[in-house]
Amino acid sequence: QQLVGKDSEVKCIGETIMVLYDTTKGEKVGFTPEWRAMIEGFEGRKL
Repeated sequence: QQLVGKDSEVKCIGETIMVLYDTTKGEKVGFTPEWRAMIEGFEGRKL
């Protein structure tokens, strides 16, 4: 992710880490193939 100013200069670069969390079990869970496919479709690239 980038924040670009009106002058087209990159002002900052950020990174996001997504974690799926099962609140019932109280633990993180892995991405299912279906979730991965949806994210890849949205991003337009392979993860």
